[in-house]
Formats: sequence, C-alpha cells, structure tokens
Amino acid sequence: PLTLAWPQLAGVATVAGIGFTVSLLLADIAFAGPELAEAKIGILTASATAAALGWTFLRVAGRLPARWRRVAT
Repeated sequence: PLTLAWPQLAGVATVAGIGFTVSLLLADIAFAGPELAEAKIGILTASATAAALGWTFLRVAGRLPARWRRVAT
C-alpha cells in the first residue's frame, strides 16, 4: 500500500472539496430563477474556499518539522 503522512492526507482531502460540477448540475435541475443564482454563488464560494484551504494545508504541511511529516506506521 501507498504510505502518506497525515498532513499531506489532510491537504489532499481538503482539495477534494473543489469538485463542484455535479453540484452545479443538480442545482440546475432543482432550482430556477433567483434560487439557481444563489445556489451557484454558494457552490462557487464553497469551491474557492476548499481550494484556498487545501493550498494552505499543503503549504503548511511542507514546512512542518521532519518528525511531524513522517509516515505513521
């Protein structure tokens, strides 16, 4: 199995929140008019937040001391 340290795993998991295309599709099917516009704004805001948090997690994980970055066994 592939080994991964916890800080990198947390960063990659946060970046996974960017996948918003299915959310946009479902919002398009479920809403119309102003509700659709609000849903799109919420989805895009959540995606941008996930991207920023993921970038931050991965930047911080790269700067951690070696003892914190090692893979748990």
